[in-house]
Amino acid sequence: MRIPNSSKRLLKAVLNGVYLEEIEGDLEETLADYREKHSSWKASLKHWKDIISILRPTLIKKFTGSHQLNFFGMFQYFIKISGRGLAKNRLFSSVSLASLVIGLVAFHFAFLWVHNEQTVDKFHQKIQRLHFTTVQFNPNAEFNPLSHNSFFNIDYADFPEIETGATLHVYDRDQIKLIAENKEHSGKAIVTDSSFLDILDFKFQQGFSEGENLLNDPGNLLVTSAFAKRVFGEENPIGELVTIKCDQEGTYKIAGVLEDIPSNSSIDFDFLIPRHSQNRWRKIPWDILLGSPTLDVNKFNQKIADLTQENPRFSKVVLATLPLQSIYFERPFEISLFGKYGDLENVRFMIISAFIIFLLTAFSFANLQTSIQLANSKRLGIRKVIGASKSHLTLEMISTRVYYWILSSVLTFVLVESLFPSYPQLFGEEINHSWVFNLLIIFTTSGIAVALSVLLSWIQILRIKSKISEESSAGSRKASVVQRRFVVLQNSLTIVMTICALVVYQQYNFMMNKDLGIDAQGVVQVDFLEMTSATPEGLSVADHRKVILDRLSQNPQILSVSQGNLPISGVANTSNWKVSASDYDYESVNKMTVDPGYMDLLGLEMVEGRFFDAQLDERRGTKVVINEAARAYWGIKEISNTRLAGSSNGGEETPHEIIGVVKDYHYEHLSLKIEPMILLFEPYADESFLIKVEKTSENETIGFLEDLHAEINPMSFFDYRWLEGDISTQYAEEKQIAKVLFTFVLVALVLSAISMFTFAFHEARRRTKEIGIRKVNGASSANIIRLLTGSFMKSVLIAALVSVPIGWYLIADWLDQFANRLSISPLVFVIAVTLAIGVTAVATWTQIWRISNQNAVDSLRYE
Repeated sequence: MRIPNSSKRLLKAVLNGVYLEEIEGDLEETLADYREKHSSWKASLKHWKDIISILRPTLIKKFTGSHQLNFFGMFQYFIKISGRGLAKNRLFSSVSLASLVIGLVAFHFAFLWVHNEQTVDKFHQKIQRLHFTTVQFNPNAEFNPLSHNSFFNIDYADFPEIETGATLHVYDRDQIKLIAENKEHSGKAIVTDSSFLDILDFKFQQGFSEGENLLNDPGNLLVTSAFAKRVFGEENPIGELVTIKCDQEGTYKIAGVLEDIPSNSSIDFDFLIPRHSQNRWRKIPWDILLGSPTLDVNKFNQKIADLTQENPRFSKVVLATLPLQSIYFERPFEISLFGKYGDLENVRFMIISAFIIFLLTAFSFANLQTSIQLANSKRLGIRKVIGASKSHLTLEMISTRVYYWILSSVLTFVLVESLFPSYPQLFGEEINHSWVFNLLIIFTTSGIAVALSVLLSWIQILRIKSKISEESSAGSRKASVVQRRFVVLQNSLTIVMTICALVVYQQYNFMMNKDLGIDAQGVVQVDFLEMTSATPEGLSVADHRKVILDRLSQNPQILSVSQGNLPISGVANTSNWKVSASDYDYESVNKMTVDPGYMDLLGLEMVEGRFFDAQLDERRGTKVVINEAARAYWGIKEISNTRLAGSSNGGEETPHEIIGVVKDYHYEHLSLKIEPMILLFEPYADESFLIKVEKTSENETIGFLEDLHAEINPMSFFDYRWLEGDISTQYAEEKQIAKVLFTFVLVALVLSAISMFTFAFHEARRRTKEIGIRKVNGASSANIIRLLTGSFMKSVLIAALVSVPIGWYLIADWLDQFANRLSISPLVFVIAVTLAIGVTAVATWTQIWRISNQNAVDSLRYE
């Protein structure tokens, strides 16, 4: 029985011919024997196993070649020749390598950001089976997160499609303190069940034993590595006793240290507290469920949707679950559990930018190599005349690119690792990275870029004729046309990226300078009373609040004081309201708790009626102030004749009187339109204080506030937030994108300049004799400069015609996500094109000047 042809070809290519016939005969006999005893696939497997065992060094033929070089010998020869060629042409070699490395570093940083965004929460092995519980209180309301177990007594053990679940309460950093060694430390805490770490894959650094769940013990507490270092320094925290202080108080032992939260986690925290360690936690609970592998989410949601209808109080409530992995990008709600949310538009924008940078890198390198190839066209033509085949020329070119591939990969890797500490400054966040992963991606992307240049240069080789005649010049002209097209494409991509960067920056400035309808200047937030039930000296929170207000009122540098929430994105809560005694059903609208000083603090304007008054209105009473958007939403004409009912604020039994309408002001991100808002006079006594400070004495007043805070909370750290800073922070993502794009534009311009320089260098050499003839016939240097400048500028203008519509489409699509956006100015396109023209002029001017001033005789004798 004959062995397969594939086996024969392999043996012929690898084995020494002396042994080939004998080995093939032995393999045929064994293959026949295998097929008699085994199935076809098993016989084939054993046959290939025999072949692999035969490939021993003593039987393999040598690849060094003899009188006639074989493929491997030729490749080895060309590797040596290529190395010498690169060393000889140091300038072009260095520029080629620099263009590759610059572009690859920029691309790799963008790739890491995109990869980090697209892998958010995917380190949880069961992410596909994790779901978040939500509730819809009426048909017109939105689904909001809420614990089914805690509020509606849903026992997940009754559902075989649910393996387990965890209920959790989240305390933000200004809502809970951890006291260690008589010092208070703020941190974000998750109070949860012991199943939390069975559901989510946050790894232990210390304290973990196989099969042990440390959250089972109500006296244990788990901290992250970063938080442990902040509290205990380099000391081992295991076994240390700490006190938790919030709406509950208790002493715990640190039983374990978790690794730092991965950068691609949407959930973040500083420490975990067992939920069963206290009887009642004040924060609203949420549930995370782990479904079975066969869970059908749609069927399960239908199954639980109406479980509350038997209770008259919740007859219209609909229960549902939401996949945890969808929350990061879809952002159906904003809750403190999630430390960050993603934006698919920004990810798409970054992918396009990274792709453009990669193409520019590949084209720039290809243009450089093609210019070198065209400059050597005569040498290649002579080699073809004396017998070099296309395969030989291709092999020589590939061996040269191997040098570039290896060198660029190594240099890019070294630069990436060296620049990585500055990564957060550019992209605004730290990411986890592996040097092995970086090395693999860099070698791959570098290889693709180099391979593209091989393809383009191979096209040029096909144009080289076997005779050194006018035909080779024609081939060179045709190759120049191809190269010009790539230059046009490169300029087009650069202009598109410049347009995008300019508009993103303008939109960021527009949002930062837009009138928000509030006076944010000099407003600072200080949490004097935190969430304690009592304060030092035995005073109650209410009593101490009066003391604080009195002290603040005595300071002439403090203009106004209020308690409540800063008007920034994510602060407003949603609740269900309707026009009382109407046919409308309850609908989810935003609400915010304020006090009478809120209007003066922020400079709000009243459109109708009045704001809250401490003398006329009762705290937690039945009066509300609404904004213009709420008035328009419900079509309210006379506020004096209209009442609002809140489903969780007494409903129809105690409707709320509308005492005023405040002029619309922006209290969320400017990408969102102003939504209906209800203001209620019901802040807790321990809410943060909002203080408006005289602008000329900010530092002095902050010192006063720090002293007062130390007096009220002697063990706590003083912390404060400026409203202007918080407003700026909520646009940090747009600022980072603008910064990244401008960096990419700089890289793109450098690559374009390199490409234009090499193209100009080649064109100058190609047209040297033509310029000499023109000068002999009377053309002046000025005429030659106009001729060559027009030739290069023509490429830029064509690029502008191509890129401007593309840039307009991309940026208009991006701006559509903003409810408040600027109008695209024609000046943006003018600046982008002018910048491209300027770069082209700078890159080509040296070549234009040299050839235009060259002696005509030297030009004619050039060839």
